[in-house]
Amino acid sequence: MKFFLISVLFSFHINVSAQSPYEEPVNIPPYDPNNPDMFLITSDSDWSHINDPAIHYFYVQPGDYSNAGLQQDDHAVVLTASGTASQMRYICLYNGNDLHPGKLDTTELAKVGLILRNADYWVVDRMAFWNSPDGRIPVIFENASHNILNRYFIYNVAGGLAYIFSGSNNVIQNCRAERDDPFVNLDRAAIALDGEPGDSIVNTHIVNNEIYNFVDGFQAVKGNPNGIYNYAGTVVDHNLFFIDSLIYTDCNGHPDPQGNCAYAENGIDLKSGSEDASNPFLVTGNVLWGFRQADETDSDLDDVGSAIVCHYNVNNTIISGNVIFNSTRGMTVEGAVNGAAMRNSEFIRNILYGIRNISIKIYDTHHFYFEHNLNKETGLDFPPGYYSNWLTFIDSDSIFVRYNLSVNTHDNNGVRVDNSTVYPYANGYYNSLSGDIQNHTDTLYSTDPTATYDDFVTVFHRFTNHPDTLIIPRVMMPGLAILEQNPPQYFRIYPNPAHKKIFILAEQPLTQPVKVRIFDMSGKEVLSQKVPPGKIVFEIHLRNLKPGPYLLQTLGKKKVGMQRLIIEP
Repeated sequence: MKFFLISVLFSFHINVSAQSPYEEPVNIPPYDPNNPDMFLITSDSDWSHINDPAIHYFYVQPGDYSNAGLQQDDHAVVLTASGTASQMRYICLYNGNDLHPGKLDTTELAKVGLILRNADYWVVDRMAFWNSPDGRIPVIFENASHNILNRYFIYNVAGGLAYIFSGSNNVIQNCRAERDDPFVNLDRAAIALDGEPGDSIVNTHIVNNEIYNFVDGFQAVKGNPNGIYNYAGTVVDHNLFFIDSLIYTDCNGHPDPQGNCAYAENGIDLKSGSEDASNPFLVTGNVLWGFRQADETDSDLDDVGSAIVCHYNVNNTIISGNVIFNSTRGMTVEGAVNGAAMRNSEFIRNILYGIRNISIKIYDTHHFYFEHNLNKETGLDFPPGYYSNWLTFIDSDSIFVRYNLSVNTHDNNGVRVDNSTVYPYANGYYNSLSGDIQNHTDTLYSTDPTATYDDFVTVFHRFTNHPDTLIIPRVMMPGLAILEQNPPQYFRIYPNPAHKKIFILAEQPLTQPVKVRIFDMSGKEVLSQKVPPGKIVFEIHLRNLKPGPYLLQTLGKKKVGMQRLIIEP
């Protein structure tokens, strides 16, 4: 199995370095010393002006300000003033260029920790922090909303990059978090949402970030497994989460670039999702790779090496358009609380390549849609004694497995179903086993159907002076819109089967009106509704439609979609 790090001559591929459609534009005017609304920070004492209501723009000269807030709160500068939607407040680096701080020497950076406490409508651009092994978190949101953290850079900071403790509508974008010390092994995420039971931290956008060699890349925390945490509207989109040989170990606490373990856990760790079906938790367009079993030696880490893990009742979550490769496992769902580990959620249009053991392992999950995924080259080098199914379902029900393709899956059991209700339909297999979900609608290919597929290409270390290119051969179906800059509009219906209403999820906010029409099986139109632009999730009330099968049509200016809808009593 090979992962190409340079372009191959005569190879056709799709470049997938597009930016997220959820990115917020940041435009900060040049510093003008004659403008009283602008202030230049050059020393620790200058930060005392940061909450002055008469000043909205703060420009920070390079320097070490890590102790600037010593008398205020844990060495961090505390923001308590707020801007408004029409007049944001700004903090930005002032060093004569506009380069990402990951491309700069520390002598050109401003090292500062920030706590946004009841502070709204701030934009923080190009700040940095480095070499802090003590668990400190450089940026903390405490009941702070409508803020943008843009182009923040951390290096060897054990505590992570940013934690949001309450507050909504915050954006963390274009940031880079990296480490090269394998013994920075605190169980901390680079970016995390965290609250108390009953909290709603909604509409957070984590986009275009690059998280390298962290224990967890992103985590939706659930401190009390039995509590209800609502992270509705969270979007984790177009990020890179990866670890590599710098932190691999021999599983006994010793660095080993070829080791099967690492002082790390997951790229994305979801302990909770959305409690609002009309505003799901979205994990879209991310690239994740390199994950290994956690080295438990002298650490509190514990994971089999999943790129994505979901546990503690993750509801209403859509995982779509991601690329996962070269990891011990692609995704694990486990640890049921309140009746299920995951409910009313979807894993659709993802690519899994070169997974070393089991691609997807699902426990205690209800109403889960697993559709239109490509799984390729699984189990080539899994450890002795392990089995390498590409799909395993245990103690789960209402699992829909449809339109997936498995290619060169070196498994010994095929798809495993244990005490679960699984509905397979129209899955494809080449040099793979269907196992427990063999169905008359399946396609068993005699030749590799991906032979004409395009290569997947992405750029990583892109916020540094040493970017690199990664190519995965023949995994992009021609015309498939995974991770492209302007994908064709794509709609999902949930729940399906439905009762009194359904929600329709667009892959990105609508740029034009869409008409939704429902037909019974005789072809008669029984419902019609127009949806205005700007929506990403819209609700359709089914009124008095009788139980049974229907066809739902989504009609846009350039695209017509048709999907089957089941209404239950």
